[in-house]
Amino acid sequence: ITPTIAGKALVMDDDEVILDIVGQMLTRLGYKVETFVDGLQAIEAVNKSVKNNTPYNVVFLDLINKKGLGGLETLQKLRELVPKVKAIAISGYANTSELDTLKKLGFFNVLFKPFKLNDLKKVLGEINLTERTC
Repeated sequence: ITPTIAGKALVMDDDEVILDIVGQMLTRLGYKVETFVDGLQAIEAVNKSVKNNTPYNVVFLDLINKKGLGGLETLQKLRELVPKVKAIAISGYANTSELDTLKKLGFFNVLFKPFKLNDLKKVLGEINLTERTC
């Protein structure tokens, strides 16, 4: 059975295993998913989606990326393209005390690795994803 399309999601992480797992989770929740290993690729994809009027509902950005632009730098560039971008940070290093700082910097929330499908559902449920913003 094919799930109803819940929206379009972008996931950027330097770990291809994480990309695969998060991609599968989002697909299971009904999202069309595009994955990228670095921030520049993610920015290019969002730029293209804006030009083609096929925006993403939500973007997931790995905070620390060993293969290129990290989540914070990527978010800053995405905000120039799409001021209302709905971004969720993914981190294996951050701790809950950083949540307020990350929210002030423009992230809606943070998922701490490793996370489960229910964690992902909860975070997605906390933001309005009905409008595509980027």
